[in-house]
Amino acid sequence: MVHETKLDPAVLEWLCFAQQKLEELVVLAQGEERALEAFAENRRRRARRAAAESSTNAAVRAALAATGEASLRRAATYPERAVVQRVELKLPLLPTTIGSFPQTQEVRRQRRDYGCGV
Repeated sequence: MVHETKLDPAVLEWLCFAQQKLEELVVLAQGEERALEAFAENRRRRARRAAAESSTNAAVRAALAATGEASLRRAATYPERAVVQRVELKLPLLPTTIGSFPQTQEVRRQRRDYGCGV
């Protein structure tokens, strides 16, 4: 089932990794000639991704180059941050994320049906 998406088609082809892995297994089972064709297409896709404007954004690269070692270190220790988080965020003792919630059969069905849209 194909789904409407607002993603740039160039970006969309980089996604859906599980589907691609299954497709790769099918291609490999089809023999060496077909596998070589698939590998060539993969090289073309990788080259397009490397050359894409979204992969070569000069402003992002400049910002990354301007970050120093200090940006990799936290200003406060964990116990200090934990106190601030407790006060500011007012989280329960054991906060959870949405991924921790149980999924109903309906949610599972919708996720399965949605697929990756390719």
